Amino acid sequence: MTQNQPSGLELKIPPVLLVIISALLMLATRLIAPPFPIPAALRIGLPILCLIPAAIIGLGAVRSFVRAKTTVNPIRPDDASTLVTSGIYAISRNPMYTALAFALLALAIWLANGLALLILPAFILYMTRFQILPEERALTHLFGPEYKAYQQQTRRWL
Repeated sequence: MTQNQPSGLELKIPPVLLVIISALLMLATRLIAPPFPIPAALRIGLPILCLIPAAIIGLGAVRSFVRAKTTVNPIRPDDASTLVTSGIYAISRNPMYTALAFALLALAIWLANGLALLILPAFILYMTRFQILPEERALTHLFGPEYKAYQQQTRRWL
């Protein structure tokens, strides 16, 4: 196995599937722990405030990739044809994953369950280790110093 080939769980679970699994785990926490007593206005309003940036960030990120005519397939980062560094990518190297994290945060807040909220850092840690780090290796291999400079200028998440 070369340094650029994924191993173990790297690039195996598509991020959208991981979000579905995380959301199901969050929903399952209702079987273990009751929700916190949060006023309905907050329980509905705060998730909406999380979903708005999730939609803006996620759609902006996908749009940037489509405009650049590069792959949006997260399982095949070595198929990237262009390094996208403008728009939302000037703020975050992983805006699609950031958008997914915001969506999970919205669900955890709506569930008003502390255990559900614990799923979010697990999602972020998994994504960083098994999705983002292998992507970074592939992009470094493809784009070399240009990607390294981008890494120095732009945060991984937000």
